[in-house]
Amino acid sequence: MIDLIKESNIFEALEPKELEAVAQISKIVLFKEGDQIFKAGDDASSMYIVRTGEVKLKFSFNHLNAPVVLTLDTIKKGGSLGWSAFAQPFKYTLSAYAVGDTQLLRLQSDGIRELCDKNQHLGYVVMKNIATMISARFARLQGLLQHVIQGYLE
Repeated sequence: MIDLIKESNIFEALEPKELEAVAQISKIVLFKEGDQIFKAGDDASSMYIVRTGEVKLKFSFNHLNAPVVLTLDTIKKGGSLGWSAFAQPFKYTLSAYAVGDTQLLRLQSDGIRELCDKNQHLGYVVMKNIATMISARFARLQGLLQHVIQGYLE
């Protein structure tokens, strides 16, 4: 479990004792193909690291009175999801779905926030890594939006 945490994009660069502390508040959870892990707008009670399988992050909206669902990102082994567990208002901004049989490492938001509050180095590393992840997702969203707008204008 510690190797997965160490290799994750959120916890890379943590010290061994910090990794152990994160492992102590982690639990493996299983999902089947198509299972919804969380829904946009729900309370962000946990964050996750993909152990096996994949997770699609999607957002939905209505266009011309028809529902539209777009995939923003696919998270693979070592990738994390649920960064909303760290940022107010602590609500998920996307919905997450399992692709195939998927094992995730679940970290309760209260536990990880408490670790970050108690250990400045751990908190700094986690927040820096989350900022990098959010930046990458925002860039993907911009690219998707540009593609949609170009299609609309043509």
